[in-house]
Amino acid sequence: MNTDFQMHIHLTRNGGVLVLVPYPSGYRWQSVPVASLEKGLQELKQKDGVISYSRDDPEADPPAASLMIFKIIETYKIPMQLLKEPRFPLPT
Repeated sequence: MNTDFQMHIHLTRNGGVLVLVPYPSGYRWQSVPVASLEKGLQELKQKDGVISYSRDDPEADPPAASLMIFKIIETYKIPMQLLKEPRFPLPT
């Protein structure tokens, strides 16, 4: 496991996928389609990276769309840290 390569993923209550991406002024959450997420996961797996995962309403049952995305993430068998809240503020 190489913690130099991390992907921060947040699933929204409506099934959206946000990934934290670097910008010159810092970091920003970006909405990504599933195909882009999978490409990023493939690259992260090759680098032996890790995932930080959070989602809206973590105490409630996830909506079907979020559950489907989580299952996709799990198929890559990348070490994952489950967070009750994202490490960076979410967009409003």
